[in-house]
Amino acid sequence: MCYLNGRRPLAIPGSEADKVWHNHILDTPKYRRDCNDIFDGYLDHQALDGEPTKEQIAAIETTKKLSSELFDEKVMPDSITPCGCPPGGGTA
Repeated sequence: MCYLNGRRPLAIPGSEADKVWHNHILDTPKYRRDCNDIFDGYLDHQALDGEPTKEQIAAIETTKKLSSELFDEKVMPDSITPCGCPPGGGTA
């Protein structure tokens, strides 16, 4: 979804995706290589801390819309974790 969304911020669409991301990022050299290969730069992660900002809310809404379009399913709002997407751009 981050690749398809370009440099615009997204959120992680659910706890399972968040687990996959965190397991991937633990192998930082591989994660860095994969990000460079896929996004042409590092894909940041920014955890939600407290109430979401306007930008984070917008990223969550964009993620819900893209997820519904790509996977034909709705994402529950409480399962979304804001993140930065992709390199050097703004973060959610």
